[in-house]
Amino acid sequence: MNSQKQLAVALSRLKPFDRPKARLEQYPTDPEIAAKLLWTARMRGDIEGKTIADLGCGTGILTCGALLVGARHVFCVDVDKAVFPILEQNLSSLNLGADNITIINSDINDFDDDVDTVVMNPPFGVQKKHADRPFVERALKISKAAYSIHKAESREFLQGLSPVEVLSEDELMIKATQDYHKRRIHRFKVILVRFSLKQLNI
Repeated sequence: MNSQKQLAVALSRLKPFDRPKARLEQYPTDPEIAAKLLWTARMRGDIEGKTIADLGCGTGILTCGALLVGARHVFCVDVDKAVFPILEQNLSSLNLGADNITIINSDINDFDDDVDTVVMNPPFGVQKKHADRPFVERALKISKAAYSIHKAESREFLQGLSPVEVLSEDELMIKATQDYHKRRIHRFKVILVRFSLKQLNI
C-alpha cells in the first residue's frame, strides 16, 4: 500500500458480519477509520516487520490492513468462532496467505503471547459498561504499543487506566443491524488512541 487512501479502498471491499451478535457488540469497523489507525501505526514504526495482535478481530479488517502495511505476523483473537470463515474469506480476497497469521478462538484474557503491537476495535460498552476495559488491560500487558478505537466520551475513563495519546477524533456511522435499533444509521464520535508501556494505573 502506498497511501492511507489506497488502504481504505482495499479495506472497503471486505465482507462484514453475516449475523452480528448484540451481546458481543459486533459491528463493522469503518474502513476509513481502520485505515487511519493502521497508517498512523505504520508511520510510528509500530506495524511494518512487527508481530501484531488483533484482539477481538471479528471479520479481520484490522488484521488484513496490518498485513497490507507490512506486519510480519498477526495473532487473530476472538471468542466467536463463527467469524473465522469470514476472516479467512477476507484474507483470500486480498491474496493474503495464512502463513503469517495465527487464528485463536478464545477470550482475549486467555491470550498471553508477547507482541510488538496490539490493534483493536473493542466493544464500546453499549451492552455492558466499560466492556472495553479488559481489552485495554490485556493490550498493555502483552505489547509495547496499542492502537484502539473508543467512544469519545470514554477519554477520561481511558486516561484513568494508562497514559493515552488521542490521535484523532472522528465520526463513526453504523447501519442498523439489530431489531432494537430504532434509527437506520447511528452516528457518534469516536477517538483513535495510542497506549504505550507495559503498565496499568490500577
